[in-house]
Amino acid sequence: MSIGGTWTESYRKEHHRPDLLAEENWRVLKSCVVSATEEAVSQRIRKQPEWFVESAEELTPLLRRKNEAQERLIVTKSSKQGESLASSGW
Repeated sequence: MSIGGTWTESYRKEHHRPDLLAEENWRVLKSCVVSATEEAVSQRIRKQPEWFVESAEELTPLLRRKNEAQERLIVTKSSKQGESLASSGW
């Protein structure tokens, strides 16, 4: 099934059947949408480099600590800027 503007045309031509109940057509439409979405998303998933996969057990906690430190820094800078604005009368 193609992705983009033509998936609806494909659905209508290949799957929509007026003789079926609305619930059945909905089930088929839902299946088509899920399938097209999974296809689109799976194409965008980036594989991790082999060196990262081999070292993931060691690197993941380090990356988590780095991200947490960055978050704390952002919060600290933000609160200092807020204090600075408050003291300036803003």
